[in-house]
Amino acid sequence: MTTSSQVREFPIGPFRESAMRWLDAVGRGEPGDEATPSQAATVMLVRGEPLEVFMIERASTMDFAPSTWVFPGGGSTQPMRTS
Repeated sequence: MTTSSQVREFPIGPFRESAMRWLDAVGRGEPGDEATPSQAATVMLVRGEPLEVFMIERASTMDFAPSTWVFPGGGSTQPMRTS
């Protein structure tokens, strides 16, 4: 268990270089690429004292953000019912 006094570094693997280029461009005030928003959801479970947060580790074989700790959730492929 990680306590509040510990710091955990999260790997971003092959995305480090592109993330650094993006951050540098933003810092220079350059506009980023336009993105089309999509429906998605995230579940954040927290409890206790000290605070505990439920996260999962993505599989190392995934194309996007392999081996990264994330909140459970994802894209929605069908419209959600509102009733």
